[in-house]
Amino acid sequence: VLGLAYAVLVLLPGTIASVTLIGLPWLAAGARAARGPAAAHRWLLRELLRDPIESPPRPEAARGPFGWIRVGLTDAAGWRALAYLVLRFPSAVVATVATALVCGYGLVAALYPLWSRFVVFPSITDESGTYLVTYEIDGWTVPEWLYVLAVGLAGALALLAAPWVARGLVLPDWLLARAL
Repeated sequence: VLGLAYAVLVLLPGTIASVTLIGLPWLAAGARAARGPAAAHRWLLRELLRDPIESPPRPEAARGPFGWIRVGLTDAAGWRALAYLVLRFPSAVVATVATALVCGYGLVAALYPLWSRFVVFPSITDESGTYLVTYEIDGWTVPEWLYVLAVGLAGALALLAAPWVARGLVLPDWLLARAL
């Protein structure tokens, strides 16, 4: 989210003001400074996924203010960093939400055997006062203990699968980082 906010803060005012003398230095500074957030994302990918993505070469030295603006506007790695910050946003949101859902639902389901005592299991009472479980699968009435155990095991499996789910959901971001 911060990367997208930075890119919008650089691109929107810089593009609008590029017809004046303020816009081009703004864009040049923004493109050069975008290397910082991109370096942080490269570091995260290197540490979390054990993938050494090489840093781009440093921009050439500039002489004078116009040379600095020229170097900033022609800095291909800086523009790629800005593109990365914009393009990674949708996949980052999907990965974050999906991973949070898998972990959240897994935790709630894994703890279901503990908190199921405080909720009413789907049941009815017959004429003699006996509770009859009403949860059925294809006409077979599921006993409460089996239902509680199955939900708890499904939650534990979801928590065990969460790291692989997260790694799979980060794949588009990793591919984008490798491409840019």
